[in-house]
Amino acid sequence: MSVEASKKDTFTATVARLQEAVTQQKPQGVIGTLIRDATIQRFEFTLETAWKYMRYLLLQDGVLREDVASPRKTIQTAFANSLISDTDTWLEMLRHRNSLAHTYNEAEACVLEENIKGRYLGLFEELLRHT
Repeated sequence: MSVEASKKDTFTATVARLQEAVTQQKPQGVIGTLIRDATIQRFEFTLETAWKYMRYLLLQDGVLREDVASPRKTIQTAFANSLISDTDTWLEMLRHRNSLAHTYNEAEACVLEENIKGRYLGLFEELLRHT
C-alpha cells in the first residue's frame, strides 16, 4: 500500500468513526454527555488526520515546503490550491479544537457538538470526495 493510500485510509476511518458518533441517539443525562464527549474526541482526531492528509498531498504536489508543519498554514495552502473550499470554517474548526483542548467549557462543548453535526462533518466528507 502506498503512503498516500495509507494516509487516505486513516483519514477515511476517522471520518467513519465521527459519522458513527454523530448518528447516535443522544439520551438525557450521563449517557448523553458521554456521547457528546465521544463525538468531540472523534472530531479532534478527525481534524488531526485531515490536516496531516492535506499536508501530505500538498507536499507531494510541491506547493508546501517540508518545514511547514502547522495546521493553520496547511489549511490556508489547501484552500489556495483548491483542495478545500471553505478556509474560514476549517480555521474555525481549528480554533474550536484548540480552545477545548486547553479549557473544557460545557456550553462551548454543546455548541461544538452542533457545529460538528451541522457543518464540520460535511467538510471532512467533502475533502474525502475531492481526493
